[in-house]
Amino acid sequence: MNLCEKAGQFMIEEIAAAKAREEDYKVSCNQMTNTESGINSLKYILKNFNSLVDPFIKFIKEFNESIKKIYRNTHFNSYIDSIIYSQELIINELETLNKEIVKLYSKTSAWNLIFEQAKEQKKLREEKKKKFDHYEQKLQKIEKDSKKKKNDELILRNEQKYRIAASEYVEISEKSLEVINNSLILSWNLINPIISELILIKTKAFNNIIFNLNDFSNIKERFEEIKEEKDELYKSKTANQTNKRRNNPMSLSVHFRSKGINKKNYNSENNKSSSNILNFGRITNSFGKIPLDRYQLFYRIEDDPY
Repeated sequence: MNLCEKAGQFMIEEIAAAKAREEDYKVSCNQMTNTESGINSLKYILKNFNSLVDPFIKFIKEFNESIKKIYRNTHFNSYIDSIIYSQELIINELETLNKEIVKLYSKTSAWNLIFEQAKEQKKLREEKKKKFDHYEQKLQKIEKDSKKKKNDELILRNEQKYRIAASEYVEISEKSLEVINNSLILSWNLINPIISELILIKTKAFNNIIFNLNDFSNIKERFEEIKEEKDELYKSKTANQTNKRRNNPMSLSVHFRSKGINKKNYNSENNKSSSNILNFGRITNSFGKIPLDRYQLFYRIEDDPY
């Protein structure tokens, strides 16, 4: 029996059990560290959710204003109004989601205290473990040195210190693991309802958003249909205008500007060419004096069907 076994012979099994719990303790500590980190991240997200949503809401509002200007008083106007209305519903959903998350964040104040006791126990355990390891290693060194020169007083003194350190380590080892595991259970009990509520709130909001967007799954085709409808309307209007022109020949007013030459003289000198020109449609002569072959001819279109 070595010095450590001799010093702790009344708690050999307890010391062995404490050492066996080391692996479980490390696993629980890692779990606690990860859980606490995740909790802090979640709290930050909930607290700052509005800073994530507000830019998107601003984007939608500015998008609505842009398409209003682009399509105002056009044949796309009615369809664009329906798009803008759906975008406004999305904004309402996001604003509602933001309010719900603010309420959730107000329920997280207790999260700060979840691991306080566990972290204190962890710190205390590390101190006791360090003390136990110190005296265990010291006894092993004394035992090794005692083969050369035995020092009973030194051995006795350190055996006593080892027994105290071992007893404290065994006690804190079991208690600290229990406190950490209980803290993990507490964290899940507090956080699970918040996570569940958050998922349900987000699901409802996003389902409503998707529902509003589904109306525009064929937006490309609808834009093309509206364009084609407008094209057909334009072609029909153009055809009607063409028929109207055929039934109502356009009128011309010819204005003559000259001195000393009147329409009668002009017609007598240029009766053939003037006849061809003046017989086109209905001609009115406002001034009556002009040689068309030497002066400017001004036309004014009357009764234009356009």
